[in-house]
Amino acid sequence: MHSIDYSGSDLQNVCFTAAQSIVNDIINDKEYDADSTNEQLVAIAKKYVDRPLRWQDFMKALEDVKPSVTEEGALKELREWQKTFGEKRGGIGF
Repeated sequence: MHSIDYSGSDLQNVCFTAAQSIVNDIINDKEYDADSTNEQLVAIAKKYVDRPLRWQDFMKALEDVKPSVTEEGALKELREWQKTFGEKRGGIGF
Protein backbone atom coordinates (compact mmCIF):
# COMPACT_ATOMS: atom_id res chain seq x y z
CA MET A 1 0.00 0.00 0.00
CA HIS A 2 1.36 3.42 -0.94
CA SER A 3 0.64 7.01 0.06
CA ILE A 4 1.03 8.63 -3.37
CA ASP A 5 -2.49 10.09 -3.48
CA TYR A 6 -2.45 11.28 0.14
CA SER A 7 -2.35 14.98 0.99
CA GLY A 8 -0.26 16.33 3.85
CA SER A 9 -3.37 16.38 6.01
CA ASP A 10 -4.16 12.78 5.04
CA LEU A 11 -0.63 11.71 6.07
CA GLN A 12 -1.07 13.51 9.38
CA ASN A 13 -4.24 11.47 9.93
CA VAL A 14 -2.38 8.27 9.01
CA CYS A 15 0.31 9.04 11.61
CA PHE A 16 -2.29 9.88 14.26
CA THR A 17 -4.21 6.68 13.51
CA ALA A 18 -1.00 4.62 13.70
CA ALA A 19 -0.15 6.18 17.08
CA GLN A 20 -3.69 5.49 18.26
CA SER A 21 -2.96 1.77 17.85
CA ILE A 22 -1.02 1.87 21.12
CA VAL A 23 -4.11 3.21 22.88
CA ASN A 24 -6.14 0.43 21.26
CA ASP A 25 -3.64 -2.11 22.62
CA ILE A 26 -4.19 -0.71 26.11
CA ILE A 27 -7.97 -0.91 25.76
CA ASN A 28 -7.73 -4.45 24.42
CA ASP A 29 -5.38 -5.54 27.21
CA LYS A 30 -6.82 -8.52 29.08
CA GLU A 31 -6.42 -6.66 32.38
CA TYR A 32 -8.36 -3.61 31.15
CA ASP A 33 -11.89 -3.26 32.41
CA ALA A 34 -14.33 -0.38 32.09
CA ASP A 35 -14.49 -0.32 35.89
CA SER A 36 -10.70 -0.20 36.35
CA THR A 37 -9.44 2.32 38.87
CA ASN A 38 -7.00 5.05 37.88
CA GLU A 39 -4.19 3.12 39.55
CA GLN A 40 -5.04 0.00 37.54
CA LEU A 41 -5.18 2.01 34.30
CA VAL A 42 -1.77 3.54 35.01
CA ALA A 43 -0.32 0.08 35.65
CA ILE A 44 -1.74 -1.21 32.35
CA ALA A 45 -0.52 1.86 30.42
CA LYS A 46 3.01 1.48 31.84
CA LYS A 47 3.27 -1.87 30.05
CA TYR A 48 2.93 -0.01 26.74
CA VAL A 49 4.89 3.19 27.42
CA ASP A 50 7.98 1.94 25.58
CA ARG A 51 6.10 0.22 22.76
CA PRO A 52 7.36 1.66 19.46
CA LEU A 53 5.17 2.29 16.48
CA ARG A 54 5.48 -0.66 14.13
CA TRP A 55 5.30 -0.95 10.37
CA GLN A 56 2.03 -2.86 10.71
CA ASP A 57 0.55 0.08 12.67
CA PHE A 58 1.14 2.31 9.64
CA MET A 59 -0.09 -0.32 7.17
CA LYS A 60 -3.32 -0.72 9.15
CA ALA A 61 -3.69 3.07 9.34
CA LEU A 62 -3.31 3.32 5.55
CA GLU A 63 -6.17 0.83 5.22
CA ASP A 64 -8.34 2.86 7.60
CA VAL A 65 -7.50 6.38 6.36
CA LYS A 66 -8.38 6.89 2.72
CA PRO A 67 -6.94 9.72 0.58
CA SER A 68 -9.18 12.78 0.52
CA VAL A 69 -8.18 13.66 -3.05
CA THR A 70 -8.59 11.04 -5.78
CA GLU A 71 -8.01 10.89 -9.54
CA GLU A 72 -11.74 10.45 -9.99
CA GLY A 73 -12.62 13.49 -7.90
CA ALA A 74 -10.98 16.83 -7.22
CA LEU A 75 -7.61 15.91 -8.72
CA LYS A 76 -9.23 15.20 -12.11
CA GLU A 77 -10.94 18.60 -11.99
CA LEU A 78 -7.65 20.32 -11.11
CA ARG A 79 -5.90 18.67 -14.04
CA GLU A 80 -8.69 19.77 -16.39
CA TRP A 81 -8.47 23.32 -15.03
CA GLN A 82 -4.72 23.31 -15.61
CA LYS A 83 -5.18 22.20 -19.22
CA THR A 84 -7.62 25.04 -19.80
CA PHE A 85 -6.11 27.87 -17.78
CA GLY A 86 -2.89 26.82 -16.06
CA GLU A 87 -0.45 26.64 -18.95
CA LYS A 88 -0.80 30.36 -19.66
CA ARG A 89 0.92 31.19 -16.37
CA GLY A 90 3.30 28.29 -16.04
CA GLY A 91 0.87 25.75 -14.57
CA ILE A 92 0.30 24.69 -10.99
CA GLY A 93 2.19 21.40 -11.06
CA PHE A 94 -0.57 18.87 -11.52
